[in-house]
Amino acid sequence: MVSAGVCGYWVANARPMLDESTFIRRVYVSPWDNSTYEKHFYSIDWPAFSRWVCRGVFAVTGRRWQEFDDEHYIFDRQSPSYPGNIRLFDGERAPRGPVYVVRVVDACFLAMACAAAFFLGMRVVGSALGGLAAGLPFLFHPAAGQWLIGYIGTDAMLLFWMVAFVALWVRFHLSGTACTASRVMILAAVAGLAAATKINGGLLTVAFAWYLVARGKGRTRFLLAPAFCAVAFLVFVALNPVLWQPGGGGLVEGMKDIFARRADVMKNQEFLNPLPPISYFATRWALWPLIGVAGAALYFVRREEWLVPVSYWAVTVFAGSYFTLNRYDARLGFPLDAAVIIPTTLATLVVIRDIIRARRRNGKGAGSTGGAEDGGADGR
Repeated sequence: MVSAGVCGYWVANARPMLDESTFIRRVYVSPWDNSTYEKHFYSIDWPAFSRWVCRGVFAVTGRRWQEFDDEHYIFDRQSPSYPGNIRLFDGERAPRGPVYVVRVVDACFLAMACAAAFFLGMRVVGSALGGLAAGLPFLFHPAAGQWLIGYIGTDAMLLFWMVAFVALWVRFHLSGTACTASRVMILAAVAGLAAATKINGGLLTVAFAWYLVARGKGRTRFLLAPAFCAVAFLVFVALNPVLWQPGGGGLVEGMKDIFARRADVMKNQEFLNPLPPISYFATRWALWPLIGVAGAALYFVRREEWLVPVSYWAVTVFAGSYFTLNRYDARLGFPLDAAVIIPTTLATLVVIRDIIRARRRNGKGAGSTGGAEDGGADGR
């Protein structure tokens, strides 16, 4: 109910964004079709998971908007985010119909991310209230509504896969099955879906492969880690038909195009006068006093088993996201926030839980002593 209310508000009220029309056009163009420069560009610019999902939603709703059909949409190779037929800098906007449809999709993924955090929190803290508290930081994050829902695309989807991955990882670790072949394959599928949503979703593969080598037993760990990476990569390839070119050279060339496109994006961003990456820390100056509290909570739970997979996940996601961050804004900083929110929130909830339990035990002990004394007095 809370997620539906908050997400519904942002679906209706998030401000328009500059490249909404580009995303809608991507959805109109099938990932199967890479026959023109424009269509190939879409396939190497973003992984295809979000396109498949939103195409499916458009197909189910049966809605079309002619501005995005081949005969009406004007693709400009010099500025592919700003189509010639939708003059964004002249005050025009993409049609609201398809934007609202995709915002609903993003809202569903944000709600699912909160649900994954709920199950993670419930598993770690041991109560539904703890699970609810674990999901609220994402739902009420200052940037969540505008950037995960209002900025239509892949960010809410990536957050879901990231949180779902660590939730499953913690569950398997606590049950002692995280290094078994079946569980490794499940996590490989999720990691592949994350990478097929956004390239930095591949950090999940790095985190768990590191864990397998460090925490696995015997020689099997050196087999499971590459097998995990291979399956995750196969899932990524399966969802991106641009990589299905005949022969091994097709796959290699496709991957080269994808990484070359990422390099171009980062280079072009240098001309936008962006905030430097260090601004991620500067813009959170008001939260610095909480570092001591978070550090104390993490120290208190340092021997908790759930902290092992969460630490691998958080360190890899934070370090990898920051290393690839060549400019800062609220959207690009969200994966960094997620890597901080999960461990600190869980640690704080566990500390609160243990304090409450200790007080209840002390209260019962005091009550029992008082009862015996009263009984003795009555006996006399």
